[in-house]
Amino acid sequence: MRRKERRFQRVRDVPVAGPVELVWAKRRWFCDEALCARKSFTEATAQVPRFARSTRRLTDQVVLAVITSGRAVSRRRPPSGCRGGWCRKRSTRPP
Repeated sequence: MRRKERRFQRVRDVPVAGPVELVWAKRRWFCDEALCARKSFTEATAQVPRFARSTRRLTDQVVLAVITSGRAVSRRRPPSGCRGGWCRKRSTRPP
């Protein structure tokens, strides 16, 4: 396995005195094994899974806020830095 390149990914996180956006310099790897099904892949963590645009803790915080508010997602003001559509998509997905 060898490093192929670096890619910069912007990820939203929990607001602290305003919106927070992280910039992660993810390493992209190339697999030299002939039997490897995925020749190229990037880093991922439990907090920022593959293809994620927000951290898991931000998603969990938004879902909890919607559930505890007792109002429909469309009637709730999204947290700082979040769009309404993003909140609806996160709160209606199955666990």
